[in-house]
Amino acid sequence: MKLKPRPQYLSKLVAAQDNSLIKVITGMRRCGKSSLLTLFRQHLLQQGIAEDHIIMMNLESFQYSSFTFEDLHNAIADRMQQDDHYYLLLDEVQLVDKWERAVNALHTDADVDITITGSNAYLLSSQLATLLSGRYMEINVFPLSFAEFMAYADLTDENAAFERYTRYGGLPPVVNQGTDQNLAYTVLSGIYDTILVRDISQFLQVRNPLVFNDVARYLADTAGSPVSTSKIEKSIEKRASTSFK
Repeated sequence: MKLKPRPQYLSKLVAAQDNSLIKVITGMRRCGKSSLLTLFRQHLLQQGIAEDHIIMMNLESFQYSSFTFEDLHNAIADRMQQDDHYYLLLDEVQLVDKWERAVNALHTDADVDITITGSNAYLLSSQLATLLSGRYMEINVFPLSFAEFMAYADLTDENAAFERYTRYGGLPPVVNQGTDQNLAYTVLSGIYDTILVRDISQFLQVRNPLVFNDVARYLADTAGSPVSTSKIEKSIEKRASTSFK
């Protein structure tokens, strides 16, 4: 599928190009970080940057599944000539343990402009300050705003677009399903489960994911209303008693 433009974020990357800082693109899963990195690569090619001077790695790929930070550093360094300027684009960098040691070393030793992406669950701002020692700038990517949604989906009827937007949201993979409700709900459900189970639960080391899921659903159902721990407890108890009948 052809990539849709995200000018609001691409312009930030372009403005920060070669500013000596490591660019860190963060955001929730499936909000468009990887696509933005690819759009930036396309921008570099259009600028006349030689393709072999743009090193892009998707660290979710199986070929990098066993990489250590030493492997990552060596694989990148081997593709560089000593006196040339390079652009390094690393997608889902948190999948390599101690990745920051490779990135910091390359930033110090090589003539390279570095841009990386990672999930908010693993690259919190407080952690980045420690990992990259103040040598970075963060670009936080969000799902599509309503204005972006209108342009992304090529819509002109604001009323119909707003109804669709409030129902399904602005995550690009969901928007790409068009008006197919079943597909949209399937994609949304998969993203929700992944964020809740793989990101939040693992990061917080939740011991009972089923209860955690019940609490999350209760909070979603009561958005905008006062919430107390006693109300949450009663809701979970009611749901549990109903499920056993």
